[in-house]
Amino acid sequence: MGRSGDAHRLMVMNDGALTALVREPRVTIEAAANLTGTDGETLRMWVGRGVVNLERRGDMEVVRLSEVQSVASRQRKSSRDALRRRLRDGTVVRSDPAGIEDLQNLARERTVRKRR
Repeated sequence: MGRSGDAHRLMVMNDGALTALVREPRVTIEAAANLTGTDGETLRMWVGRGVVNLERRGDMEVVRLSEVQSVASRQRKSSRDALRRRLRDGTVVRSDPAGIEDLQNLARERTVRKRR
């Protein structure tokens, strides 16, 4: 039951006693951000776009943890894929530029390649 992705999660009260199984736990935006490694600003942007649903419980704003985990996972995969594409399309410089003149020459070569 302790594996990531389980449909049910244990809810533990302050005294450490197991009181219930909670299906699809709802947590505050700050807690969701911490648990998924996402910053709160990004999470609020997802809420604003409607990617993640926000619920109001009294004076608290909560989100479904599973929704946030799903979106965060897709975003990480998308970022990794974009980085891989950029690295694949890059060119390898065999020697380290020694000075400004070398950097300028390198920039000129890249400009000429882009025009082709």
